[in-house]
Amino acid sequence: MKAKFTIRARIAGSFKTVKEKKGEFIDPGVPASYTIRYTDATGKRITESMGNDFAAAVARVKDHKAVQACEAAGKPLTVQLETQGSSSLTQEIDTFLEDVQISLRRKTYNRYKLDLAYFKQSCTKTALSQIRAADMKAFKKFLADPKLDFAARTQHNVFTNVMHFLNEVGVKLDQDVTAPKFVPRRADAYTDQELDAMREVADPEQRLLIDCLLFTGLRVQELAFSTYNDIDFDACTWKVQAKENWVGPKTAAGLRDIPIHTLAARLKKRMEANHRTKDDLIFFNSEGTPNLHILRIIKRVAKKAGVTGRVDNHKFRATAITRWLLDGVDIYRIMYWVGHTNANVILAYYKRVNAGTKEAQESAGKTFQRFQAMAGD
Repeated sequence: MKAKFTIRARIAGSFKTVKEKKGEFIDPGVPASYTIRYTDATGKRITESMGNDFAAAVARVKDHKAVQACEAAGKPLTVQLETQGSSSLTQEIDTFLEDVQISLRRKTYNRYKLDLAYFKQSCTKTALSQIRAADMKAFKKFLADPKLDFAARTQHNVFTNVMHFLNEVGVKLDQDVTAPKFVPRRADAYTDQELDAMREVADPEQRLLIDCLLFTGLRVQELAFSTYNDIDFDACTWKVQAKENWVGPKTAAGLRDIPIHTLAARLKKRMEANHRTKDDLIFFNSEGTPNLHILRIIKRVAKKAGVTGRVDNHKFRATAITRWLLDGVDIYRIMYWVGHTNANVILAYYKRVNAGTKEAQESAGKTFQRFQAMAGD
């Protein structure tokens, strides 16, 4: 069977097939990294990395076609194709990370960099074309090693990131390998006592920072890149939107308006007192750029207050969602405020709402308050 050869160009994080005209490949004319894909005589799908050299990729295809033509004519041609331009796992990882660094967030880049480092530590293969399902099964065992102390959720996330990388560089495993089981994050929320303790030891700026996360359910990056222009002081809303220096939320659902009630007046007073303009960042570092270490500040406050356990963005969002649920806000409104599209995510928080809490008792009691008054007991 005659193999079909294709050259794929990775441009700005996306793969595109290089066009052919009359048997000749057309140079895309932009910086790219190239891979060759074809199926060998046994039906095995082969991927070879050629780096950033388009001419080398074209020459490589011609070499393959020459060998194929001679074999078809019964005159095998001896060419050292196996060692020329063979797919290097390290090279592919480096190229992939370069694209991620350019096109995605720094946090995402750091995550991929670490996860792929774990994979290189686990995998004994040096060539991309040598990777098989057995290597990914071995990687699953590697992630489950007690020495790494990875939670089930972390094992799942690291594994799926590596599988995404393999898919992006065109590796097709000889059989399916299931990822470690995904375990949803426990929807813990702060107690009144924990919040009171943190707010009591915090200075005014730290207290405002805590309240901005608590009252809005904002993600840390959304807060870090927020300017006073995002606040409608008259309507008392906080708009989450993309900016020149920030691509915005990951999904369209993240673009939203959040009611902030009395927080709007506090922010306006702060803006005027500090002689800020609407274009200024609300929270910034010493260099005047977005403060990306907001959680570090809050963790120091929590430590000072004696608050133990997790101190992270998820817990603040969980607290906002839980309290809105206890106060009777409908699920779809909460979904919009926190930027979720799946109602099941919000429903999961219902399981964490303890019927024995004071808030739950009062909310439930309000429903039948009129009948209780009529009972005369």
